[in-house]
Amino acid sequence: MMAVLMLAFHRDPKLRTLAPLIKRALADFETALEATFSGYVAVALDAMRDVMEIENLLLDFSREAGQAERWLAADDRLLRREFSPVNVRQRLKAAGLGHFDENAGSLDYKGHSMSLHVSPQQSLMPEKGFLSDDPVQSDMGFWEMFQHARNLWSAIVKLTSTLAPGSAAAELAKKEPTKLAQAWRATQGAQGLFTAYFEGRVKRLEGDIEGAVEVLTRALLRTGSLQGTSSAGTGEVVDQLRRLAEAKEDPSHQVAGELLSILEDSDTAGEPLTVESPRGQSSADASDDQA
Repeated sequence: MMAVLMLAFHRDPKLRTLAPLIKRALADFETALEATFSGYVAVALDAMRDVMEIENLLLDFSREAGQAERWLAADDRLLRREFSPVNVRQRLKAAGLGHFDENAGSLDYKGHSMSLHVSPQQSLMPEKGFLSDDPVQSDMGFWEMFQHARNLWSAIVKLTSTLAPGSAAAELAKKEPTKLAQAWRATQGAQGLFTAYFEGRVKRLEGDIEGAVEVLTRALLRTGSLQGTSSAGTGEVVDQLRRLAEAKEDPSHQVAGELLSILEDSDTAGEPLTVESPRGQSSADASDDQA
């Protein structure tokens, strides 16, 4: 479908100059697919970061008339000053476009950046090189592709409806591929758990222990992985968390392991925390929310 859309861009005089961006995104998905099948998930994630930047450029072009032409004609200095990824993100955030609030989208971009750039801090994303011992992280490449394909498709819809309304490309873009939507929905559970794990880790590193516990607990309740809530000291919840953390094939094992680590650290420090349903929510209610 993306290849057909790329041809539609080529055939439209208003979109032809942007066709190379669609072609590049298609190549990114091919790279990510091959890398994920081969066990090099970090390569797939780097390819998806490239797709995120293409998505942001397309949204920026749809935001203001003539922006695409300015980008196409820009010299190196203008590209650095106005079209660097950070400047594009700032314009989109100011315009209320893209994913730049404290939500899954912004955490996703933060995660990709942490993985890509060299830092003394340990990355929370899959390590570079061949990945073979974590079935959950091994699947990450697939739900990354489905998520970013969907985001890119939305950006294309906005771009074509703005620059070339009524064109063949615009009409084609309105028809989101059914299988893409199905695949995206099927992977939301695993992706939501990892997003919660990442957010919980960030909050813990920032010293917001209660916030981390809430995020991690909410994720486990919503998926039904954690049955009921109780004082961490009673052992009932802790036993559940230990079982989940040891089940490496379960998508919730990282979330459970992180929450268990926080609770055990808290007990050691003499300040026991309580694992409670966020805002009084029961596990049954949380499962209903997820449905």
